[in-house]
Amino acid sequence: MSSTEYPIPSVDLLASYYEFLSAGVEAFIVAFYRTLEAIPERAQVLNRLSPERYQHLRTAQARHLRLLLSPEMETSWRADAHLAGRTHYRHGVLPSWVADSYALYWRHLLAQIEQPEIAARDRHLLRSLLVARLLQDLAWQLEGYAEGSGDVRNLLLHLDHLMVGADSEAAMIQQIMDFLIREGGVDGAWFGYPDSAGKMVIMATAGAGMAEYLSTVTVSIDDTPQGQGPAGRAWRTEKVQVTPDWGSDASMRPWQEQARPFGWNSNAAIPMVDSSGRSRSVLALLSRERGFFGHPDQQMILAHLAVVLGLALERLHLIAEETVHRETLERLNTLYHALMAEGDILLRARNERDLFRETCRRLAISDLFTAAWVGHPNEEGVIKCLVTAGRGAQAFDSIHLSVADTPEGQSLAARAWRSGRLHFSNDYLADPSLASLNDLFLRHRWRASAAIPIYRQGMIWGILVVVTDRTGVFDEAILGLLARIARLLSHGLDEIDLRARLDAVHGQQAWLADHDPLTGLPNRAVLSPRLLDAMARTLRHERIMAIGMLDLDNFKPINDQYGHAAGDVLLATFADRLQGALRQTDFVARLGGDEFVLVFEDLKNMDDLESVLARIQEAIEAPFMLPSGDSVIVGGSSGADLLPLRRRRS
Repeated sequence: MSSTEYPIPSVDLLASYYEFLSAGVEAFIVAFYRTLEAIPERAQVLNRLSPERYQHLRTAQARHLRLLLSPEMETSWRADAHLAGRTHYRHGVLPSWVADSYALYWRHLLAQIEQPEIAARDRHLLRSLLVARLLQDLAWQLEGYAEGSGDVRNLLLHLDHLMVGADSEAAMIQQIMDFLIREGGVDGAWFGYPDSAGKMVIMATAGAGMAEYLSTVTVSIDDTPQGQGPAGRAWRTEKVQVTPDWGSDASMRPWQEQARPFGWNSNAAIPMVDSSGRSRSVLALLSRERGFFGHPDQQMILAHLAVVLGLALERLHLIAEETVHRETLERLNTLYHALMAEGDILLRARNERDLFRETCRRLAISDLFTAAWVGHPNEEGVIKCLVTAGRGAQAFDSIHLSVADTPEGQSLAARAWRSGRLHFSNDYLADPSLASLNDLFLRHRWRASAAIPIYRQGMIWGILVVVTDRTGVFDEAILGLLARIARLLSHGLDEIDLRARLDAVHGQQAWLADHDPLTGLPNRAVLSPRLLDAMARTLRHERIMAIGMLDLDNFKPINDQYGHAAGDVLLATFADRLQGALRQTDFVARLGGDEFVLVFEDLKNMDDLESVLARIQEAIEAPFMLPSGDSVIVGGSSGADLLPLRRRRS
């Protein structure tokens, strides 16, 4: 059957129907959010938002949909789509949810296009123009989503630079709080320490309304109701504390009424722990969004600040307190700068070996230590060196260090492994219990050593060992620094593991954005760009191309009789058969249900098309075996348009 040639879709056509189509946006927004609120995991994301932000989100989405329908696209379209994608990432919205919303709106538009207000002759072209715009907008939103996932690393790098360059505690804390409000999505922040009565003294604030709010409340660290909030718990436990929803958390009752005018809905408190493991002060961050600090990015920021900010404050305190001991101070300051750069190492390390190699290198050139190495016990309980740095450190590659509690297992590294605590000797050669390594220490002129356990996912995983050519090096300050290094390494290992899990999740999400999860076939998001590329190649090579629609007959009765699981097996089996019937140059996508789109490229003549259509028909007509053991037969119908345009049916 011959077909009618249609003109190229024009925005003039969209201009004719803009008022009618845009009038349906509000109705769709109402229906769309009603659908979201009926799905628990998506409703949970919406419930985090304050009423004002929830309404702002609906208004912004309606404006964006009208932008998509506008005959003259604004130059800000791509930027708006990128911003929407980054916003979705920040709020924990998955890419598959974004794709679902576009599918819902496309069905809404299809229903509008079938209304009498749209002339029948214009419907095909209008559908073509609108689906192209929706696909482009979705692609740009996913680009913005990907950008959002990289923003947190840049933010952490900037925070580290602020801490490295700081010369006073007050200036550093204020700069960090201002930066988190400006770039990190936080709405308010304060920093303080408890007085002798346990009441928190506020030293600095940031964010609109924060100082005014704090003037109306009391925060303490004791067992009173005012000490049961995140700040008091963080001080007592020496761990980061998060309250995801002030309204539903009974511990927040002392502050709920005063917080209501300011819109606070969630917060986090980070204890600043000194080298002895005691809390010294607290940094509190607040948000007007429920669940804000539950997002993986925010948890990564909190964990990073808990480790690195405490280290930065410790450096500043020591600079202020140790002015009498100039030589030690200079060496400590050198090491602190090296450790502050550890933040960069944590962010840039692709794997544990990179993390350990750079850490050991910095320790070995710090003027405090002569060499450093990291080891991990094998299955036989023998510590194997993973990375070494410094003078003579390679010698540890060849020695046998057992972690067993035997005469051969009395090294500092073995003791640290068994106890899970730091062990050191300020005069190694003078300690008879360490005599097994005396020859090694004499050969390389080492005099003192320390071994620190490294934890991973809460379990002891390895040992960091440092040696020096001077006795008496390991005082309280140096031992505190080594403990911090081990915590940094543990934090880095946990981040590497987290990034690996996130990369796996993002890879799966990226695949799902372009593929149908049931059949593994490309979905409608891939169809439009693939179709445009195929048309361009066909015209360039002066060949024939065919585009076909295929749906299965009797699929619904089979689905109803044998169940959805059986229907899924049938569709997956048919998808495998269909791919086997196609040539390498052909393409198939599943639109949904039992509908498929076929693209046949590089056809030399009609015989090529007839041959592949015959194979497809065989795939349809062959019996399908269901999980129940029943064999069923389904029919199918398809149609194909050719370029040059002719209609072919089978």
